[in-house]
Amino acid sequence: MISAGLDSSLLPPMVLGRPPRKRRLSSPLIVILLLVLIGAGVWVYRLPRPVPGVLVRPSPTPVLTPTPSATILFQEAQALEADGRLNPAIAAYEQAMALEPERAEYYLPLIKLLILRGRLDEALRQADRAISLAPNSAPAHAIRAMALDWKGQVADAVVEAQRAIQLDPKYPEGYAYLAEALADQGRFAEAGQAIDQALALDPNNFDGQRNLGYLRELQGDYKGAIAAYEKAAAIRPNLAYVYVSIARNYRALNDWDRALAAFQQARAVDPDDASVLDELGRSYMGIVGDMDTAIDYLEQAVKLEPDNPKILGHLGVAYYRRLRFEDAQPVLERALALGDDSLETLFSLGLTYYHLDACNKAIPIFQKVLAQAPGDQTATAGLRDCRTRPTPRFTATP
Repeated sequence: MISAGLDSSLLPPMVLGRPPRKRRLSSPLIVILLLVLIGAGVWVYRLPRPVPGVLVRPSPTPVLTPTPSATILFQEAQALEADGRLNPAIAAYEQAMALEPERAEYYLPLIKLLILRGRLDEALRQADRAISLAPNSAPAHAIRAMALDWKGQVADAVVEAQRAIQLDPKYPEGYAYLAEALADQGRFAEAGQAIDQALALDPNNFDGQRNLGYLRELQGDYKGAIAAYEKAAAIRPNLAYVYVSIARNYRALNDWDRALAAFQQARAVDPDDASVLDELGRSYMGIVGDMDTAIDYLEQAVKLEPDNPKILGHLGVAYYRRLRFEDAQPVLERALALGDDSLETLFSLGLTYYHLDACNKAIPIFQKVLAQAPGDQTATAGLRDCRTRPTPRFTATP
């Protein structure tokens, strides 16, 4: 019933029967929704969870270390060289060159250090590379002349030094290296003139003073050589081979104490210089007569330069004189195989074979000794005895 006084148009219409139901979702939609919810739950469950008691920190951002520039490496190499640390200096120069291989001026100090270390083939390769980069570089031609001279290609060294002088008549090292090569040819007067020109251009030129000492040494003026070498050492006090030159001339003067002191000074300057250890070993073997100390120095030298035939030969001779024939044999054989066919090495190897009852090996070695020193009594006797009765009859010098 509708109450009186109310406007029937304002009331909702009457619906006969049951009230309408809410419409349900269809079955496929329900299945899809459930699958989505299950998948989300699995994904959340599999997320990494912190382990109790373990603090998880974010990964640190890697710090990039800047690569040194070629200029910085070159400056480091120069500082190492000035300090006498030649091996690290060589490595630093090589790194600088690897970064900027077209910089010809980077090659020059490296080449000189390679020469001083006896790595002459490498020095010549680098010199050729420098000249290919700078064909008109007087310093490049000059340092190549030094490498050629130290390798024994003296005539070529003279030509190369003259080329350097032609390119730059005011470059003192050109005259210094020319003088060194001329001195090796026995052209002492011309070498002296070249030295005078080098020192006129620069009285404090290291190579000028060094080669003045070398020229005087070859002429037998050992005191004068020492004076020039000492001036060179004052200019470059951390180069070991100058002290070796000083010691060599004291040894020529039979001043053993000063010779050994100079060798020790060279070793203090550059402990990694095998030539210094070799000279010390030879000095203790020949001057002092202390074979055990000599062997110690020579073994150290061989560790630094295991393929140096000269040092191997000296070590083998020391083993032989110490009656260590089994040790002497392989060392002397290796020295000979690498090119040391000096009379001392051959003589020691022949007698080593003889004392080891290996006359089949001793005979050809004694023949080589006699080819170099005809009439040598010991080699002649060893050869004769080997051919008749190979029983050892000689005793090595202890």
